[in-house]
Amino acid sequence: NVAGTGGDASCTSGLLQASPVVMLDGFDANSNNSDDVVIVATRCGASNNKILMYSHDLATLRDTYTGGGSMGISNGSPAIQYRDSANNLVYVGLRDDGGESIVVLEVNSTPAFNSPEYAVISGIGDIDASLAIAKKGTDRILVAGNTDGDVYAYNALVAQSGSLLALDSCTVAGGCADSDGAVRGV
Repeated sequence: NVAGTGGDASCTSGLLQASPVVMLDGFDANSNNSDDVVIVATRCGASNNKILMYSHDLATLRDTYTGGGSMGISNGSPAIQYRDSANNLVYVGLRDDGGESIVVLEVNSTPAFNSPEYAVISGIGDIDASLAIAKKGTDRILVAGNTDGDVYAYNALVAQSGSLLALDSCTVAGGCADSDGAVRGV
């Protein structure tokens, strides 16, 4: 099957730019098999984009997340966290048109995105490279780099006051990072 992501995202003009598809497909051991879906972060304009959730066969659009209405999707691909004891999480880098830099969504058993969001990270600029999740013991660390050359680390699983728990950063303004351009990968 082929999903018509441009139409599903209500793109009215221009070429749809979509980050690579992330497939949550049976890598977890939790009892919710419905959180194994296909996620597409669409980019058909500077803002008002959508994160789409499809069935495995791409035949059914299961849910849509639109953010606050001015969400700019990054060029980087989303990251996923498979969880054995809870629903899977999807991390999507954003261009901070609405202030948001990363949105973290939980996929529930409907399947649908839980509301409200699992976490929203704001104020760290445009995240235009793919996100990375590192493993340290039982901890999971989300690493993101912005277009200013800054790099940030968060606890990927611990939501705190609507955001993720910040662990560390290396910024140009703080003297840690070089000002030689955008982070293109982490």
